[in-house]
Amino acid sequence: MRGVLRFDPAHPLFKDHFPGAPVVPGTLIIRAFLELAAAHLPDMRITGIRRFRFLRFAPPGFHSLSMTMERRGPAVDACRLRCSLLDREGQPLAHGCILMEKAAQKQGRSDS
Repeated sequence: MRGVLRFDPAHPLFKDHFPGAPVVPGTLIIRAFLELAAAHLPDMRITGIRRFRFLRFAPPGFHSLSMTMERRGPAVDACRLRCSLLDREGQPLAHGCILMEKAAQKQGRSDS
């Protein structure tokens, strides 16, 4: 999956993080990827975050993203999403993995 993330430069957070040179906190970048994963794979649940690296500061504004799904092991009900946040030139700003597995099915109650 490819798309665009927008971190609003007018958000009050950027006045303090950091004054005169605003950057997007790494936790917001990871949270954005987690929200996208949950929205696009509703039958899956997030089980972990692995090896997120922040290579350069991400200024507020528009950034390209990519998420690639890979199967984890022999089980078809578990996957790894490789996530990347890119600058305008397509160079990586951050990357890491989100681990997911099939959510347990709720048992329906049968009234006879």
